[in-house]
Amino acid sequence: MYKKTGRIDDMMRLMEKYHVDDVKDAHLQIAADLEEKGDLRAAEEHYLFAGDWKGAVNMYRNAEIWNDAYRIAKQEGGDIAQKQAQHFFICPIEKCFQRAFDFAFDLCRLEAKNRLPSVHFKLAQQLEEEGEFEKAEMHYMEGGKPKEAVLMYIHDQDWENAERVAKQYSPEALSDVYIRQARMAIEHKDFTCAESCLLRANRPEIILRYYKESEMWQDAIRIAREYMPTELQQLEAEFDEVQLKSGAKGILSFIAQARDWEAQGEYVRAIQCYLKVKDSETADTDTIVNALKRAGELAVKFLSVDETSAIVDEIAEIFIHLKRFIEAAELFLASNQPDNAVKAFLLGGQWAKAKKLAVEFVPDLVDFVDEKYRESLKQQGRLGELMDVDVISAIDALLERGEWERALEIVRQQKHQLLLDKYVALYATELIKEKRYAEATAIFEKYGASSNPNNFNIYQKLVEEVINVRNMDNPNVYGRWATLRNVLLMVCDGMNSKEMKEVRSYLLRTVENSTLYPQH
Repeated sequence: MYKKTGRIDDMMRLMEKYHVDDVKDAHLQIAADLEEKGDLRAAEEHYLFAGDWKGAVNMYRNAEIWNDAYRIAKQEGGDIAQKQAQHFFICPIEKCFQRAFDFAFDLCRLEAKNRLPSVHFKLAQQLEEEGEFEKAEMHYMEGGKPKEAVLMYIHDQDWENAERVAKQYSPEALSDVYIRQARMAIEHKDFTCAESCLLRANRPEIILRYYKESEMWQDAIRIAREYMPTELQQLEAEFDEVQLKSGAKGILSFIAQARDWEAQGEYVRAIQCYLKVKDSETADTDTIVNALKRAGELAVKFLSVDETSAIVDEIAEIFIHLKRFIEAAELFLASNQPDNAVKAFLLGGQWAKAKKLAVEFVPDLVDFVDEKYRESLKQQGRLGELMDVDVISAIDALLERGEWERALEIVRQQKHQLLLDKYVALYATELIKEKRYAEATAIFEKYGASSNPNNFNIYQKLVEEVINVRNMDNPNVYGRWATLRNVLLMVCDGMNSKEMKEVRSYLLRTVENSTLYPQH
């Protein structure tokens, strides 16, 4: 494929990579083809690449280009070959108007004008050999060989003149000038120059390939993005695979690439690059969080509402998984999601921030925040703090732990009699369930017995248990009778209505028994 399209360099690159044993034969075949086409300078290169300098010498001898034949023999063959060449070339050189080009020009003008270009060509070669490049260029032009002038400057690494001549006289050779210059620049690690030359030669694939092989991924991606967009997706996939395998170094590369996308205004690509950091198993948490925070900031600033929402949700989920609740809340807040920000603050135990945010932006969540705060204090057993914000919740927490006496003392300190009556009744009910009637009666005596009709069943149960229990008719149980009496008196003190007659009858009987067995 490359051979048919004239991309010999690419063809040889593949040969050198996959068919090393055939490289020499390939160079020889290419040299023969170029020789047949008359491109002797290019053929010379491939003869030399194949190590067949004699083939190059014979090519120039057959073409009667004696100076180049002698040059190759002298350059590649050593002293012995040089002496042999001198013997072989004596007669032909004498035939070549040696040092008599003026006479040759006159002769051609008079008798053989069609031979004039060949004399110019031979003189140009002679001048090139002597280093007279400017004069040689002129005669190459006169001889109709502008490409030879271009190659002359290429061999001398005079890229400016090579480019000038190619542009003016041999446009088809211009690409070769740039490619040869790029090759030299790469050898000297001047990648900026190499890239510039290859792009002017319209061969971005060469510099792209070189950047890949040199693991210069950022530059490779840049070239693909600007000049070979169809290759970009595949190249990025290769880059991602390489970076993920390289651990922490890969993470830094992702971040560097993302910053590069930012600088170029490619915010979607920058965000995607930052998000790739989350897949690393070797990066530290802070590095991941910082990269994701930047992705979120870019999304909020540059993307649409729908795009931002999806990205923010993804990043916040990762933050929450990493227990970085504050970062999640701040991201939600930046993306105008105060309700989610409140919930994230709650997950992180940031009660004050959650409450402040709820009050200012989401009033409907204020009660929710308070409830979650109370639950947290309750679960952590921080009853002192819970007491400061919600006495009832603190009391309930004590009751759940079975600390009734402590709870009742706290309620009494609040000087809220109705609340105290409620909890006393609840505690008495629990004691009655456990058949601890004496203790239940004592609780009412200690904290007060309400005249609330809802408590009458409790009082009735206590009275029945005292009156009907065995051995309650002896002086030793006076204390229990007295306690019950005191409780019922408390109840009566709060009663005025006819509905209390039943309770009064219990009280009278209790008093009678108390009188029968006075305390000694």
